[in-house]
Amino acid sequence: MPAPHTRHNIAATRPHAGDASRLAADAFNGLASPPGSNAGGAGKRTEAANLVFAGTTSGFVNASRPWGIGTRENGMGSLLFDPDGDGDLDALLTGIIGDPLVCGPNVPLCDGNRLYRNEIPGRSSRMEADWGLADGSWGWGMALLDADLDGDEDIVQTTGYSIPFPEVLTPGLRGLFVPFEHDPVRFFERDGQRFSDRASARGLVDTAEGRTALAVDLDNDGDLDLALSHNRGTVEVWETVAPAGNSWLKVWALDDSCQPAVGATVTLETDGGLQPRWVQANSSYLGNAMGPLHFGLGSATPLRLTVSWLDGTSTSVGVSAAGATLTLAPAGISCP
Repeated sequence: MPAPHTRHNIAATRPHAGDASRLAADAFNGLASPPGSNAGGAGKRTEAANLVFAGTTSGFVNASRPWGIGTRENGMGSLLFDPDGDGDLDALLTGIIGDPLVCGPNVPLCDGNRLYRNEIPGRSSRMEADWGLADGSWGWGMALLDADLDGDEDIVQTTGYSIPFPEVLTPGLRGLFVPFEHDPVRFFERDGQRFSDRASARGLVDTAEGRTALAVDLDNDGDLDLALSHNRGTVEVWETVAPAGNSWLKVWALDDSCQPAVGATVTLETDGGLQPRWVQANSSYLGNAMGPLHFGLGSATPLRLTVSWLDGTSTSVGVSAAGATLTLAPAGISCP
């Protein structure tokens, strides 16, 4: 497969500062919020834990302890997807593998990225060791995209950290951060039941201090491109060039106000199996993009789309061809 990414600099554009990401965890029926552990600056750790807020009829309650996610580990970015294909959303949190200020033997703060399996009702368990996602170095934002349109989703993760005021540290302490200063972006490509970092092989080479990662079809050619922001730097756009012959489908699932139906599940049936997607109001670290749901097809033929709405009803329609953008809404609702 040829390298699918080509860089385009947007030299005059700079990322805006903001809060650590909070995202809607639809299958978790709550919110996952990984507060940045380094918010107080180098050498100063906050005591905030990663949190899960479970949705109830009267609001949200802190369910971090039963979910098993409320640990005091580094947490910057968060991503909800279904890597084990069991029909519910699992949570991937970025962290730091080898935090130079605290790491030592058996220190859990140094575990890197953590992947949690959703074990409904109300439980999760860590499973990242078997998936190849732990080593994201000094991780920040993430984005899901099927870069090669082969029917499974890959993950892009930004990395890197440099001390903003190195003169306040001793030379020995400054040296501990050197490995993170030009850390390359990760491209975790899905291969069966594992992911492998193939950023360099796919032409995605970025060693600036990354923060936000967003996947959007900027040129409307059917594959998802990338926008990567950098700390004290520019935004770069990477064009994805998918292999010839692999097709796609894009789907808008809209509510009765013709807005994205956050919480709805859209399942695409092809002659090769099922692909579920979830409408989420989620964020990367310091950034957000909400577009149509995207399905890579490879050589499969799309057959049917089914939307499960939040009120328990569903809409199912046949799909006549690939390479199209479809709009679905609840019965009786017409959206432009």
